[in-house]
Formats: sequence, structure tokens, C-alpha cells
Amino acid sequence: MATEASRTMKKHLTHSDQYFANALSALSRKEAGKAGELLWGSLAGAFHALAAARNVGVKSHRGLKNFVIKTSGDLKER
Repeated sequence: MATEASRTMKKHLTHSDQYFANALSALSRKEAGKAGELLWGSLAGAFHALAAARNVGVKSHRGLKNFVIKTSGDLKER
């Protein structure tokens, strides 16, 4: 049986994939601005999924930023 964290992670990964596909579509239509917004949405979804996998609650853009910075530090990467 899937845990709540697992369901949340899968939901965010699905949304991330959808945003990425839509970004590629926007790029093919030469809509660079829209593609950039969609790529950001895809990355945010992927990071939300990682946070869910680590049982870290992220409730805001600032919380997501702090999670990414902490994760980067944990990996010793910029």
C-alpha cells in the first residue's frame, strides 16, 4: 500500500512530466517565454517530488528555494 508521501511524490512527478512536455511544445511554437515558465514549473514539480520522498513539507516558493539550497549543500554542489 502506498504511503501518503509516495502518492504525493508520484503526483508531483506526473505534473513535472506534463509541464516538461508542454514546455517542449511551446518551444516548437517558438514561444520561448511560455516555455521558460513551463520549464520552471517542471523543475519545481521535480523538487517538490524530492521533498515528498524525503518527507520534507514545502508549502511556499521560499520553502522550495530553501529546500533546494539545503539539498545542494548536502550534495556539496552549487
